[in-house]
Amino acid sequence: MSLALLLLGALDPATIVVFPVEAVAASPALAEEATRRVGAALEKTPGNRVLGPEAVRAKLGLDLGAQAAACASDVLCLVQIGEVLEAARLVTGQLKGESDGRHVLRLSIIDVASAALADSERFEAPAREGAVLAAIDVAARQMFSEPDATVIFDVYPEDARFELFGVAPTRPRGGTPTPFWSGVYFGRAVRTGYHPLDVKITVAPGGPARIRVELEPDPLWVDPDRAAREAQLGDRPYTPRPPPPPAPSAFANWWAWATVAAGAAAGATGAFLMTDAQGGYNDLAAEQRFTLDRTQTSFAAIDAREAARDEYALGRTVGLAGAGVAAVGLTWMIIDALVSGPPRPTRGANE
Repeated sequence: MSLALLLLGALDPATIVVFPVEAVAASPALAEEATRRVGAALEKTPGNRVLGPEAVRAKLGLDLGAQAAACASDVLCLVQIGEVLEAARLVTGQLKGESDGRHVLRLSIIDVASAALADSERFEAPAREGAVLAAIDVAARQMFSEPDATVIFDVYPEDARFELFGVAPTRPRGGTPTPFWSGVYFGRAVRTGYHPLDVKITVAPGGPARIRVELEPDPLWVDPDRAAREAQLGDRPYTPRPPPPPAPSAFANWWAWATVAAGAAAGATGAFLMTDAQGGYNDLAAEQRFTLDRTQTSFAAIDAREAARDEYALGRTVGLAGAGVAAVGLTWMIIDALVSGPPRPTRGANE
């Protein structure tokens, strides 16, 4: 129970003066309706005698709106008016319109005897149809009457900021019902990494009523502090882990590449020698015999043939050796990549 309710619900009859709700960048008709609904809520509390602006004007010819404007929210000035009206409590309010369409309602209760502010509450209505009047009704109930309902608020995720008319309701852990006031509520649930959610809730008298509010994750959001938060343990400072070395590649071993290149060069040399020897032998075999100045002697032809054979054998040996060296280099690269694969992650002091 609020302090205002304790003050207003005294056993002795108390005269309560309701000043007109001031309209600041808001509709005067809405402010007038707020004044009327606040007075109606006070009249439902047993033991109260409520004097609204119209009653004061009819009884004493006093314009409470003009008097409040002259006091400019000065508590001592308002208390003097209360003493003249023989009031125990004064209720003042302001309805302010924001540029984005929202309205902020502030209600205050002044204790005349102590000349002090007894209670003050702020309610924020979003720019939605019916939200301002609903906020006025809820504000009047919460400030001037006891809870008439019980509610369990299930908000997911649990650490989301959840407010109704700008006020965060009590959310006990374990799903314990909490006393609440009936009425229509407009609110909003917000959490980083989730889409904000605007809600409209109707709380009926009685209960307990279970109200579920579930936020939808934002798939495009990335938490920049997640790694630091997960790595933080106790009071130990977080030290960023160095980036992992690049994964080894089969093409990063230059020694193996040099071996492959040497083998390829030797293979090319052997192929050239074999081709040259075969060409020389083919020329010898194609000669026209017994042609003057062209035909070699039999001894010279035998020597040329043997030289071609020797050159061909040398080329074949060099070519095979080059192919073997190239194969060794390729095998070296593959084994090196398989053996020295990506390093396994290790657990450091920050995990």
